[in-house]
Amino acid sequence: MVLMEKLAAAWARRESLHGDSNTTAYRLFHGHGEGDSALNVDRFGEALVLWLRRPEMVDLSAVTAFYQARLGPEVIVVKEGARDPGRLLLGSEPEAPLIVTEDGLSYAVDLLAAQNAGFFLDARPARQWLRCNSQDRRIANLFAYTGSLGVAARAGGARSIEHVDLQSGQLKRARLNHHINAQPVDDRDFQAMEVGRWLRIAVKKGRRFDGLILDPPPRTPHGRARFRRESLYRWGAQALNSGGWMLIFFNRRGADREAEGRAFLESVDLPMEQIWQGTSGVDFPEEAPGDRLSLVAYARP
Repeated sequence: MVLMEKLAAAWARRESLHGDSNTTAYRLFHGHGEGDSALNVDRFGEALVLWLRRPEMVDLSAVTAFYQARLGPEVIVVKEGARDPGRLLLGSEPEAPLIVTEDGLSYAVDLLAAQNAGFFLDARPARQWLRCNSQDRRIANLFAYTGSLGVAARAGGARSIEHVDLQSGQLKRARLNHHINAQPVDDRDFQAMEVGRWLRIAVKKGRRFDGLILDPPPRTPHGRARFRRESLYRWGAQALNSGGWMLIFFNRRGADREAEGRAFLESVDLPMEQIWQGTSGVDFPEEAPGDRLSLVAYARP
């Protein structure tokens, strides 16, 4: 199957997303799982980002024509490699921030930021789960990045949300995401600190939460883990109230998901019960189970 046929099959697979006026940000083509790992295509409102993993293998003019015929994007950005901020292929640089929507909530993105626009599209099912399971809960969002998970939790009725991330610049973007959704926050809701240290301090001070979101990056750019996940699991469980849940992102490609779940339960040294399991949506198909994002929520009885 040639690339244009693969793009057409992927387009048809996302029919429900194309017709959802409340969601304007999602992946249009996931090359790794849709037959051509040289290319990924993301939609952000009226803009597209083309991720070229092997530029010499992609006919940019044909790909551009395919999406112009169906979406008519105003802006197309091309990126080569994870750290590439990108270049404009079509249109002019959009005013920052560009606002996109997902399930009726608004999020600010930066198309020309290196590595990521500031909004992980594959986490949509996690945000949907949070909107249904956060009512009246005090929640901590660990490795918060730009805070989209916390925005979803607040939209679901969370009493409070505390974002923790070592990158203070990303926390400023988290504050902006709350602001554009008219969700009140203050300085205490944003903690620029290493997550493991924050958890240890919270437990020692006797702080307790009704929900913890744990979305650690898989690895550093040098391929080494920044932390021991087992320690985060143990401290996190101790920071939960009875009835509190921990939503964990198992995001290491190729990992044994069942083994990761067992490692969690062995690490916490407290009774925990799995209450939900999910994965990324229809726009992130994968053939191998270990390549898909795994989302698991555990509750402390």
